[in-house]
Amino acid sequence: MANPHVQPGILDTYKILDTEREQAFDDLSDIARKLIGTPIAGVTFQDKERVWFKSLLGLELVEIPAENSFCAKLLMACTEPLVIEDAHLDSRFEGNPTVYGPPFIRSYLGAALCTPDGVAVGAICVMDNKPRSFGPREIEGMKQLALQASVLLGVRRSEIELAEARRASEAASIAKNTFLGNMSHELRTPMNGVLGLIELLKNTPLTDAQWHFVEGIDVSATNLMRVLTDVLEYSDLLADRAEMILQPIDAHELVGQVDKLSKAPVTQKGLRYASNVSHTVDRPVLADRLRLKQVLLQLIQNATKFTLEGSVEVQVKQVGEKVRFQVRDTGIGIPDHMQKSILSPFSQVHDELKRIYPGKGLGLSTVCELLRLMNSELHIESVEARGSTFWFELAVAA
Repeated sequence: MANPHVQPGILDTYKILDTEREQAFDDLSDIARKLIGTPIAGVTFQDKERVWFKSLLGLELVEIPAENSFCAKLLMACTEPLVIEDAHLDSRFEGNPTVYGPPFIRSYLGAALCTPDGVAVGAICVMDNKPRSFGPREIEGMKQLALQASVLLGVRRSEIELAEARRASEAASIAKNTFLGNMSHELRTPMNGVLGLIELLKNTPLTDAQWHFVEGIDVSATNLMRVLTDVLEYSDLLADRAEMILQPIDAHELVGQVDKLSKAPVTQKGLRYASNVSHTVDRPVLADRLRLKQVLLQLIQNATKFTLEGSVEVQVKQVGEKVRFQVRDTGIGIPDHMQKSILSPFSQVHDELKRIYPGKGLGLSTVCELLRLMNSELHIESVEARGSTFWFELAVAA
């Protein structure tokens, strides 16, 4: 017969029924058995018409019908512990097969396990095959053990909710990245057409005013294409679709290539540009050539963007068994409390900087993902109004 005090389905949210034994619940049963001095102890949960044992010491049993269970009687009361000193003298157990047949239970002490909402869903209990009395100290001990078992149940629920939230977050992230990638692909096609038409328009007779307008359109369209390309690349990185070929790279040669691409944009802004690869760097690093170059170019571009006067420097040196690459500037610097957040996508140090230094905020987050794929990470050392140093280390190729 079903227990009217049991709320159907409530245990489903805890995903505990018919699960494997757990040491934490067995430990509570063992403490109860030693505390009271009985041969049998267990932790039970009631599901509709059955009582299931999550833990049971001293008896081989998985579940019993609720109508034959001592614990089911306890849950009907739902308040104080159930004390049965001799089941043969209690009319509620007249003809009960667990009393007058195997396992011949004569005495019982159990305390209810409750959810945080106060709903009784199970019990921790001790049993004996002979009549016995239970004093106030033993009853209070069982109540305390029941509280501990209820805490375990609450922890289990929290872990389940955390796992579900994590799965939902991961699913949302995958959906977002897929959307970003798809939209970037879809928008790049018509943008290529727009850029092509702009080039054709430039080759037609235009007045000075018309040429000025076309130049403005060209700059805006080119910038938009860069945004779409960066979003597409970032979504590929997050989805682990980016190709990464780790191979030995000569740092001297690579920095020389970076110099040729970076020096002009830096000096055009009136800044000094310098690079130095220490003579102690005499072995190649393990990296993806294209991606390592992309990381350095992005860091130099960022340094140039946020530096109004002074210099941008690239330095490479040996640090222990690794090679450190760093880009240092004399720019606006980054406050301590913002140094982690700027590595997040679509983030800048201050909202007002978005107007002074417009951008999409994907550069550093892309750098972080590229370095992650090369088994490295980006570090920041910065003093506000004095400048910043961004650095990372790569392993030496074997």
